Amino acid sequence: MDVAEHAGRDHGLRVPRDPLVVCVSADPDYATAGPPVTMLGLCPERVGTEAVGLLIAVINSRGGVDRHRLVQPVPPPRRSTRRPVPRRRTTP
Repeated sequence: MDVAEHAGRDHGLRVPRDPLVVCVSADPDYATAGPPVTMLGLCPERVGTEAVGLLIAVINSRGGVDRHRLVQPVPPPRRSTRRPVPRRRTTP
């Protein structure tokens, strides 16, 4: 996050007020960055399950198997993708 945060500062921007930041990574350190960064996880366990299932299907059928699989990432929303709620001004 430091790179995005510093780059934003160089241009007068603040995360998440101005740009929203999402990263694709398996690095757990993004959860403790300032602000915590929303990540699209690589879902290695789901990718592995799909890969093994596809391999078995290809071996068993010898053809005609749809070889395309999509593993949808589930982003845990964190502060880097939540815009601050504007404060209401109270009238005296």
